[in-house]
Amino acid sequence: SGNSISNLCMIQRKRFQQEGGLLLTFEELEDQIGTYGVILDGLFGTGFTGTIEGELKKIVQLANQSLIPIIAIDIPSGLNGETGEVQGVCIQATVT
Repeated sequence: SGNSISNLCMIQRKRFQQEGGLLLTFEELEDQIGTYGVILDGLFGTGFTGTIEGELKKIVQLANQSLIPIIAIDIPSGLNGETGEVQGVCIQATVT
């Protein structure tokens, strides 16, 4: 996809898949959201500022519309960690 990810992220991705975790495309996610037990939100870190746009915005909206729990691993994606403000969309986490 042209996006670069850290070595640590790649290691954790492989570990996740080895344990049976599935990585879904947006289209697969659209079709299957709600058939799994939990959404793990880790799209951005605590330094996020600005607005979520494009495909990521659609993913956040889809997650928020689902009826399954959302766990934010550090801070809900889309939330400004310094001000607490949201510009646009933000993950509505069940728990952070």
